Amino acid sequence: MTNRFIVGIDLGTTNCALSYVDLETSTEPQLFEIEQVIAYGEKHQQYNLPSFLYRCEENEQKQLALAWDKTPKYVSGEYARRFGGAKADRFIHSAKSWLVHKAVDREQAILPWGIEEDEKISPLAASAFYLKHLREAWNHQFGKVKDKEGSPCFLEDQELVITVPASFDEVARELSLKAAFEAGFKKVTLLEEPLAAFYSWLQVNQNWQEILKKGERVLIIDIGGGTSDFSMIEVSDDESLRRNTVGPHLLLGGDNIDRTIAFEAQRRAKKKFNQREMSSLIQEARRAKEKVLGDEQVEDINLSVHSGGSSLLKGMSLIKFKRSEILDIIHSGFFPQIAIDAEEPDRKVGLRTLDLPYERDPAITSHLLSFLRKDAQVSGYDSIKFPEHILFNGGTMIPLSFRERILKQLEAWSGQEINTLNSKGLDIAVAHGASAYGLSKSGLGTQVKGGIARSYFLQIASEEGDKFICIMPRDTEEHSIQSCDKVFTLKTNSIVSFPLYSSETRLQDQAGDILASDAEDISVLSPLSTSISYGKKIQDIRVKIKASVNESNSLEVWLEAIDTDHKWQLRFDLRQLHEQEVSEEVQETITVDEELLTKASQSITEAFTESDSKLLKSLMNKLEADLELPRKQWSLVLCRRLADLLLDLDSSELRKKASTEARYYNILGFMMRPGFGDSHDQFRVNKLWPFWFKGVQNKNDLQSQCEWWTLWRRCTGALSRGRQEQMAHKLATELNSKKNANAQLNREIKRCLGALELSPIKFRRKILGEFNERATRLDDVELWMIARMAARRPIYAPLDLVLPAKSITSLTTLIMQTNPKKLTNMHYLCLSRVMSLTGNPSLDIAEKNREAAIQFLKKNQAPKHFAQAIQEVVEEKVEDQSIVLGDSIPIGLKLHQD
Repeated sequence: MTNRFIVGIDLGTTNCALSYVDLETSTEPQLFEIEQVIAYGEKHQQYNLPSFLYRCEENEQKQLALAWDKTPKYVSGEYARRFGGAKADRFIHSAKSWLVHKAVDREQAILPWGIEEDEKISPLAASAFYLKHLREAWNHQFGKVKDKEGSPCFLEDQELVITVPASFDEVARELSLKAAFEAGFKKVTLLEEPLAAFYSWLQVNQNWQEILKKGERVLIIDIGGGTSDFSMIEVSDDESLRRNTVGPHLLLGGDNIDRTIAFEAQRRAKKKFNQREMSSLIQEARRAKEKVLGDEQVEDINLSVHSGGSSLLKGMSLIKFKRSEILDIIHSGFFPQIAIDAEEPDRKVGLRTLDLPYERDPAITSHLLSFLRKDAQVSGYDSIKFPEHILFNGGTMIPLSFRERILKQLEAWSGQEINTLNSKGLDIAVAHGASAYGLSKSGLGTQVKGGIARSYFLQIASEEGDKFICIMPRDTEEHSIQSCDKVFTLKTNSIVSFPLYSSETRLQDQAGDILASDAEDISVLSPLSTSISYGKKIQDIRVKIKASVNESNSLEVWLEAIDTDHKWQLRFDLRQLHEQEVSEEVQETITVDEELLTKASQSITEAFTESDSKLLKSLMNKLEADLELPRKQWSLVLCRRLADLLLDLDSSELRKKASTEARYYNILGFMMRPGFGDSHDQFRVNKLWPFWFKGVQNKNDLQSQCEWWTLWRRCTGALSRGRQEQMAHKLATELNSKKNANAQLNREIKRCLGALELSPIKFRRKILGEFNERATRLDDVELWMIARMAARRPIYAPLDLVLPAKSITSLTTLIMQTNPKKLTNMHYLCLSRVMSLTGNPSLDIAEKNREAAIQFLKKNQAPKHFAQAIQEVVEEKVEDQSIVLGDSIPIGLKLHQD
């Protein structure tokens, strides 16, 4: 079936838009007017759907209804943009920015962020809601239009192109696709937004070859509400168009400007606004910005925020700005003029209002210079090659003064005049270009070649040592399949690793080329780890490698068996891998000789398979002797090698005897600690999980029971939310059971329970709430539980699972009433972790409570670093990390700090 319509959708941070081509009447993209509520009982059609969501109160539903939704739970669009900000607990915005936030679970209901509400929505669901609104509005208007076959032209049945930032990582792209499918769409292609803007320009300028000459370059600067995207397109000698370079992901756009103005307003008000007030103030700042930039007659403007209370005037803060002050904040902060030899921008996370990881350096010109340097490097130029043309795009680029400042900066750097290509419309070009791209795919327009910007390599073993094989050359086009003729040996039914490498500058390598291990300009990325299922036993089979890049920019690798029809697909997250931060502090690891490792493996096998009680008791000492290394110096890699050996043993037999079972749990737990840090840990825990359902075999043996819970505590970092919730309820039951009155067993149960950072917030609140009555009599294990379960900076949990600050304040206040003679370092550690400063307003404990804790720690002469962690954002000491984990940290593993 041939679709009647090609539809392009701009799923923007601030606005959504939709364009379409009716193939039966025209090949010119048209903009779709989207019906939406703009005020109580008032509907309107307009080209953009503001990307804001408002959760309706029950008595509002009738007045906010649309033809396709008579009792709406949420309303999106203009009404939400205009009025939602006044009710922060019902207002969702910047959902698209949250899709790329790696520190939260983007499929969990976390928005509005930082506000304690039972009814929330996930970034994924919010994005799906905007797309569903577009689908319903289209179907309401075009549902009765028929195609040539007489079928109704529902939006979900048309050819759909949805745009995403060029810098979106693989996870965000996959979530964008998932949002589309949840909105009811069936077949979707993703297109990068800067390319869409360029396709829009090409559609309007059919004579583009008269404007762009051979060898000339076009710089696309796409700055919207949430992101800044840079791309470079070049006209090849054959007059084809190729996208050469894509910039990194920059969470930097109009939202940052709004927040900066809001922070300045807070400073002028000389008060600290809470999360609700700040959310409202940011929307006020947005409106102020739009007024100043949209009307040159506006000279003075006020921002207001209501702080609650019964008196409207008493609780109102009014902050005054002059037009020149707003413009200076924007121009000097975001578009400063800098020298061409300026330092690289600081890419660490900066502004954390509402907890989005915005760029620390807001200077867009600084990030642009960094992009031009990168473009020169990957293109093989000795110095920056400046573009002859520039194409602006995005809502933030609508004000002429912003474009003029960027153009002035580029011309100052280059010493040449740069031509500005006129856009269809800075806020609609992406949607317009998305449908134009759909036309080009159908052969009805010019196509831009956008091959991958890097070469990719896999590390392989050979008789001469490790080597690299090129599996994907640079500039490979989407859907092109690259085959390697070489034959490889693959170990099946075991955990295998595929180390991935890349290069931006190696231009000559072709698929199948073998490179030496010391090849230049190759950077290591994280490996993909998986288990290849084949038959029932571990065996070696012969395979060949094939690879391609799909429309979502994911590298897909297939391993094809030579002797059978079996085929396995491996998927690498290219963008996420490239953006991973590598710590400057690398801990020294000691490599163990394979002969010594073999000797240690034999000792483990002998001890457990022959049930040698004497060897079992001294096994750890024996392993130290075998490896010629004290256990404190065993690396993460070494521990996991030994864990794999233990997991491969016949556990059903060795668990029959109490002494063997207890020792097995003890040593396996030691090798698995802390449950994360190695790419195979998830697979190891999957092998271990069947133990959970069988439980302790020697139920009357106290040591076996204690070691059982110690093992699971050490593995919690690799357990999913569902498994942790299941374990948490079991532990809570065990804790209240009279059968478990033994102090040692109770201690291990509590420690395991405290380590479950992914357990539900409500569950942890309930557990910690039980400590209130005896907060001044808590023992060290209970204080340790609080330090884990209520930490501001969890060891491994995402930020959306941090306990709300208000829910822990009363407990910490009570803890500080403990008799000074009974205080221990665990009291200090507990307060330090629960009240530590993160820089995230929604996570941080109120300033007055933190100040009280600082004074308490100083008064009781606690070690200085405990108070320092509450007073400023600092990196946690390694010794404290070990205490919090309940174990020493294996060498080679360094805990990440935001």
